[in-house]
This record gives sequence, C-alpha cells and structure tokens, in this order.
Amino acid sequence: MADKTVNNETKETFEELPIINNGSVNELRIACDECLSKFLTEKLGYEEDHQHSNTKLLCGYIACAFAAMSVFVSYKLDFQESKLLVAVCVIGYFIFSSSMSLYTWKVQQNEIFEGQHRESKLRLKVSVVTKPYSPTYQMSMKLIVPKTGKSVEQQVNQSFTAWFDKEGHFAEDLFKHDVELLLSQCEGKLQD
Repeated sequence: MADKTVNNETKETFEELPIINNGSVNELRIACDECLSKFLTEKLGYEEDHQHSNTKLLCGYIACAFAAMSVFVSYKLDFQESKLLVAVCVIGYFIFSSSMSLYTWKVQQNEIFEGQHRESKLRLKVSVVTKPYSPTYQMSMKLIVPKTGKSVEQQVNQSFTAWFDKEGHFAEDLFKHDVELLLSQCEGKLQD
C-alpha cells in the first residue's frame, strides 16, 4: 500500500484510523465482519435479518434463567430440599446451552449476514471462513431472487494485508470496495 491516503474526500490517513492487532486473525476478522454488516445496511440498502441472533439470544436467556433459578433455590433451601430442583435446573441449563451451540454449528454455520434489499427485495447471505494462523479472509456471497428461487454465489479469498497495514490500521474504504465489487459480480451473474 504505497498510497497512505485512504479516502480522498475526507483526507483520512492510516494514522487516523483505528489500530487492530494484526497478529490476531480473530481481531482482524471481527473488524472486517463488523464493517461488512454496517456497510451493507447503511450504504447498500440491505435490511439485516436477525433470526440467528434472536434464536441464540433466546436460548442463552433461557439457559441463564435456569442457572439463576438454581442459585436462588440453593440459597433459599437446604441441600436435601433443593437437590431435585437444582438437578432439573442444571439439566435445563445444559439443554439450552447445548442447543445454542448446536444451532451455531449446524444452522448458522459461517454465515455472518443475512438480509433483504429494501428496493429490489433480493436476499443476500454472506458467509466468512478464516483459519487460525492463516491471513486469508474467505468471503462467500449468495444472492437469491425470492419469487423464483434463483440464486448465484460468488466467493473471494483475500489476504488481510490488502486491508490492514503493518501497524494494524484498517483501510475500510479498500475493504468496502472489495465487498461492493463482489456484490456487483453476483448481481451481474444473476442478470445473465
């Protein structure tokens, strides 16, 4: 990245951008994932579907309710009186915690964004895969026409070094450009 200026309109330089720990693939991915969701909803006109988040939150809240009930019962009653109810609470906690993990693993998988365009009503699903100790961000976009069910998918594998400099400054404009390019490739394939 020879050019230190990221956005010509605001004269934003790498020194003014937030610093991400570029030694952590997880932190790099989180920065990209958050930027992607924000960009799709605020700038590209997609409305995010929060089904995955809501389902996991519901399971988590119910699991926490079982844990709280277990603590409350064991505080109010002695061990002999509370052991059956505490056992039920532990089993309930285990079931709902496990179902949240199973939902993430089997249903949500690597999907980080699902939504519908406000005007065209096209559905968009974005999945991301990163591997430990690998500086590659594998992004897959799938556009679906709800009326016909026709879908197209496009994928890109990009090194984090394309969007982060050696100090860890995130060039969001470069990342957004790549996201927009991938989305336009999907839209182009959909029209063919």
